[in-house]
Amino acid sequence: MIYNSSTGSTDILVWQSVEITTPPTKTTYNLGEAFDPAGMVVSLVFADGTRIATNAYTVSPATLTLETTAVTLTVSFGGGTKTVTQAVTVQEKKSMSYSGAHITKEITVNGVTYTQYTITGSGTLTVEGTYENVAVWLCGGGANGAKGGSSGGGLGGGGAFCAQYDSQSLSGTYAIAVASAGGNSTITRSSETVFSANGASGANGGTGGGGTSSNGGTGDGVTKYPFGDSTIFQCHCAGGGGGSGEYNIRYDPDEYTTYSNCAYAGNGGSNGAAGGKGWSPTVYQSRNAPGGSVGGGTGGGKSAGSAATFYGSGGGGGGTDGQDNYSYPYYGKNTYYNGGAGYQGVVYIRVPA
Repeated sequence: MIYNSSTGSTDILVWQSVEITTPPTKTTYNLGEAFDPAGMVVSLVFADGTRIATNAYTVSPATLTLETTAVTLTVSFGGGTKTVTQAVTVQEKKSMSYSGAHITKEITVNGVTYTQYTITGSGTLTVEGTYENVAVWLCGGGANGAKGGSSGGGLGGGGAFCAQYDSQSLSGTYAIAVASAGGNSTITRSSETVFSANGASGANGGTGGGGTSSNGGTGDGVTKYPFGDSTIFQCHCAGGGGGSGEYNIRYDPDEYTTYSNCAYAGNGGSNGAAGGKGWSPTVYQSRNAPGGSVGGGTGGGKSAGSAATFYGSGGGGGGTDGQDNYSYPYYGKNTYYNGGAGYQGVVYIRVPA
């Protein structure tokens, strides 16, 4: 029986159905969760259109699975039983954590939001569930600059190789090794290498400049902006400048002749370019040659090469300083300076939010 406020009488009405008048606040769930009715209003619907809210319902299934697309609400009233369904979305429970040095940041690229991991220390990546459409970019460590020698300044250290992997699926546990100078950055799973980028060796990205009159290394021609994105990132993997200097000076008192060899350093390459060639001026000059833009070490004049300062970049080559020696055997006693240290690698992981 239902009290009819318009007539002031009690009528006997037949209920026809049950409906969800207001949907629940939460409709997306992780695997294994239970349905949450918060915010939901369920109503009995009577023949005259009257609706009366009720909490006297049961919900099935009790635990949501990946196959669950809706829950069923069952109401028993006045000797009858009726049901209504509420659509839900159930997704695999996902989480990602990393044990080593890193930072995370939310970014938006071309309208898509990502969580970006910048990983600078080796550690373990633990992925619960499966993440799709993940992008990975990594580079090895830049090479150390070479020490100056008897033939002139040392070669600048080469910038590291890089590698990019798009549309990847991540799940499980991964060991990430971030390269030190000259080393390889790798990501392995169950002892199998799945992503890798080599350190500077041979032809590589943004290679070091030539010392003395030597040719610089040949760059690999691959862009060193992670994910090709120059709006968020600086260029990586610059080569170090080659060392220069004065060397093999001889003063012959019998002939009153001075023999001198000296050289400029070659500039370092950057963004996949080859390092510049060193050359010999006609008059002695010793200079510090710049490394590649963003992080390449400076080649030493009569000094040590400087260390690289950004991910994957090579150190500057060391210089050579020829000291005059006026006694037998007439050849100058040269001082050879060390090259600068290369810079470590880095790993970037972009996960769609």
